Amino acid sequence: PQARAAREGGPTDDSVRTATFAADAESKAWTPPTWEEIVSTHSARVYRLAYRLTGNQHDAEDLTQEVFVRV
Repeated sequence: PQARAAREGGPTDDSVRTATFAADAESKAWTPPTWEEIVSTHSARVYRLAYRLTGNQHDAEDLTQEVFVRV
């Protein structure tokens, strides 16, 4: 499902930030990316690879989902 969203106009480029920086008056603390940010940033690339490997849209979607489940 995430891969399909990415193909249908979701964020697909590397310009999507995977980490944010909190702007404190005293310091800037790194905040790790959320799961949603990780999936939205990488799902299109994972899907493209899965499609090249399988040659089948349905199998590529299943494989993409399996990759993120295992991660």
